Amino acid sequence: PKIGDIVFFADDNTPPFHWPLARITELYRGNDDLARVAKIKTRNAALIRTIVKLRPFPQQTTCITCQ
Repeated sequence: PKIGDIVFFADDNTPPFHWPLARITELYRGNDDLARVAKIKTRNAALIRTIVKLRPFPQQTTCITCQ
């Protein structure tokens, strides 16, 4: 993950189709320099959550060979 990525915030009490979208605004790294925790901004709040609870938003890519 990197700052600016759009992610779904996985909530154990909500089905996946209702997970809110969020943007990563800050990353907190461990001693091994891997991102462990992220500050995210949803529509209603700014939260700090573990990376394990974040799911990447599928990006639309352009297929060069499909054109």
